[in-house]
Amino acid sequence: MATTALTLITASFEVLNVFQQGESIPAKDSQSALGFLNRMTSGWAQQSLTIPAIARNVFTLTANKGGPSNPYTIGVGGDLNVVRPANQASVVGAGLILGNTSPAVEMPRAVVTDSAYSNIRIKELSNALFTVVYYNPTTTNARGLIQLWPVPDTAANSLVLYLQQALSTFATLTTQYEFPPGYEEAFVYNLARRLSKPWGAVLDADTKNLADQSLTTIKRSNLKLSDLRNDLVFSNPRAGYDINTNLGG
Repeated sequence: MATTALTLITASFEVLNVFQQGESIPAKDSQSALGFLNRMTSGWAQQSLTIPAIARNVFTLTANKGGPSNPYTIGVGGDLNVVRPANQASVVGAGLILGNTSPAVEMPRAVVTDSAYSNIRIKELSNALFTVVYYNPTTTNARGLIQLWPVPDTAANSLVLYLQQALSTFATLTTQYEFPPGYEEAFVYNLARRLSKPWGAVLDADTKNLADQSLTTIKRSNLKLSDLRNDLVFSNPRAGYDINTNLGG
């Protein structure tokens, strides 16, 4: 549903009885409350269970780009022009789309950790097909870095990144934003919790409970199914370990 920051702020102040229904909120109060709302939203953007969706993003590649000496920047205005992923866990998957194929063929690619990438000996090795994607969540110019290995030596293929689509902060008081069901209630009561002390309001037990319950509800709704990993020990009878004989495994 569509809502604005001012709508949420007004409802939060009404919950706290700071301003009554229909009463105009002074500009200085609404702007200050907007800061509290955006700080709360930024905090939620760091938590996977408050992120409602995964976005599939396809990017064109540049030949001989993607190594440590010439990585892709990711963030608004960067080489990969999307909202900067908050952390490594925000990149939930990656792929390579082969060029000049019909229908398009997307090959899954591994998203590796700091440790795994550091163990690659020749990081500037080049090849037409990269196999590894590494995200370094730097903050220079509000952008992170994406590195590929081997470094693609052709621009014929494309990079796919599956990114958590975190909540964005509110640009203005009146800009409209769409949120899934349940988010408006969570915004209103959790913002009221944050506004209560600065505006000298008493936060009663019911409001605290509604803040907790509404946030729990959206986190529960954002739980994702995951693939069950299969251990080779259990799928290969010859690889099993026998506790009685101390053999196998």
